[in-house]
Amino acid sequence: MKPRVLVPLLAGLLAACGEEPELPPIVWEGEHLRFGTNADDSTICAGTLPYLDEVVGHLGEVFGRPEAVVDYHWVPEGTAEFCETEAMGCSTEQGAFSRYVIHQHELIHAVRHPSRLYQPLEEGLAEAFGDDWDPPPYPFEGKIGDILRNPGNYFPGSGYAVVGHFVSYLRAVHGLEPLLELDARTDYESSFSGTEAAFSAAFGVSLDDAIADYETTYPRCPMRAYRDKAVDCSRNVLPAPAAFDEQVERVVPLACDDPTVLGPR
Repeated sequence: MKPRVLVPLLAGLLAACGEEPELPPIVWEGEHLRFGTNADDSTICAGTLPYLDEVVGHLGEVFGRPEAVVDYHWVPEGTAEFCETEAMGCSTEQGAFSRYVIHQHELIHAVRHPSRLYQPLEEGLAEAFGDDWDPPPYPFEGKIGDILRNPGNYFPGSGYAVVGHFVSYLRAVHGLEPLLELDARTDYESSFSGTEAAFSAAFGVSLDDAIADYETTYPRCPMRAYRDKAVDCSRNVLPAPAAFDEQVERVVPLACDDPTVLGPR
């Protein structure tokens, strides 16, 4: 008799597990971003959401998705209800979810959805176009060849910093187009051997040769140096001194209600 009791019970549990959680309500809408949260959005500084809206617009242009609109959900209490596991953030068909108000890494995934590179390179792309963490959440540890061959040993974890740096190298040396070509030839679950072949076709060099050049010629630098800063630099244009000994004064507002101030991180 016991199996007859367990079967309907199991079916009920599976049905319950299949129910999707209610999404946080949308509290702000821009041209490219819809922002949802159940948290107190009055703590968000005035420039933050317009900045994120501009970031999504920039990413849409970069990745050929100019019409992209991202639903971004701030869930400071945790992401486990919306992500496969508890994490700082994730991106799904329902949009991006994060414990942080500003989490550009997840915006890259969301703008590019459903496109996905081979896992380490997809995460590296999101790092190379992502956040200016201080301090960064993960140390720069591991060899890029090992991470590409065995990503399960490094994700989630220390692999992010290295793959972000490697993708910044690929972009600096080869440009973005080969990465987009590789994107068309691979997906998140691709095998390493399949990615190797696709890499050679997209870049015109072998992955081993690219790694060797990267490791011998590309200087190691922090994320804030190698990440894409197009939006940030466009918003912070400073006048240059007219003479060698001339000083330029700059007043930096810190009030949270100032339209140029971002936060909280």
